[in-house]
Amino acid sequence: MIPPADASQRIQDACRRRPDLKFKTWPRKVPKPAPEHPTLLGYCYVATQAFCAVVPEAVPYCDDYRSHFWAVLDGKVWDLTDDQFTYRFPYEKGRPTKFPTLTARTKALLVEAKLA
Repeated sequence: MIPPADASQRIQDACRRRPDLKFKTWPRKVPKPAPEHPTLLGYCYVATQAFCAVVPEAVPYCDDYRSHFWAVLDGKVWDLTDDQFTYRFPYEKGRPTKFPTLTARTKALLVEAKLA
């Protein structure tokens, strides 16, 4: 079993290498990130689904609109894409959710992260 911190880092790194796995139709307008620090906006679903697949004790969470996803493990929030926010996201308002079977994007992310 891979430690959560290692899984998180490998998934984040894989997201940065695979812009094709990003959710393409995100409606929110955000400033263009600096090229040396690409934001992980648009990856929250696949990153969280991948994290929960390799850290099975982690529980996936989402906001009321299902527009942002993160995991909770032993009371700690694991938001692999929190770099997209310029404010503290209200995680306490989230609710547990369930993921259907792994998506093709998530499977590709796990392969890229060498976790599959």
